[in-house]
Amino acid sequence: MSHTHQVRIAGAVLVLSATFLFGMRPPTQFALPETIGGDGQSAAIGATAAPPRNGACCLPNGTCITTDSRRCQRQGGVYQGNGSSCLSNPCRPPLGACCVYDANWNVTCSLQTASDCATLNGTYQGDNTNCLSNPCPIVAILGACCLDAPNGNATCYETSRQDCEGQGGTYVGDGTLCVLGSCIDPTDPTGACCVGIFQASCSEVTELECNLFGGFYSGNGTTCAEVLCGIGL
Repeated sequence: MSHTHQVRIAGAVLVLSATFLFGMRPPTQFALPETIGGDGQSAAIGATAAPPRNGACCLPNGTCITTDSRRCQRQGGVYQGNGSSCLSNPCRPPLGACCVYDANWNVTCSLQTASDCATLNGTYQGDNTNCLSNPCPIVAILGACCLDAPNGNATCYETSRQDCEGQGGTYVGDGTLCVLGSCIDPTDPTGACCVGIFQASCSEVTELECNLFGGFYSGNGTTCAEVLCGIGL
């Protein structure tokens, strides 16, 4: 036989069954959500959080901001992907091999950005290149080389020191050119040499050099002050 009890709460009468009071029939149980989301709404059990909609955006000036893909594109930026971060410095310009030459054309290779390489007056080899492959070209340093020909005429041509000395020639110096006077031997006598158009120009060189450049040699010991080039020749 079921007994009932009346309980008055705030003016209302609550009728409780004895079977409920003594646990003969458990009341219906309602499961509460396991977790509560940060927005105050219940989250289903086992549900995963929504992926982030923002990420790192590299602007044209090289700075990094956090925004969404659409806003990044509107500012001319390059979106790095949802969930990416500016903390990893994703907007740093790429590095590449930079070849810097000194006054003697010795080369040093280092990894630089294109702009930093230009500041060093170097030659940038391209993004993501490295120095392990020896990308810096060897610059051949040329200079005037004087050779004595069998007929007694001097021969001058521009080549490297190694090549010149290998042929028994006299290397005048790095960057020198084969011009009138390049192959003067201090021990050889000189004289006035009329060269150029109508042989109107005068230089004091050896006879061999005068002949090399197609000039008119006035004789050993003559000077340009006493010779009138281009007149009566």
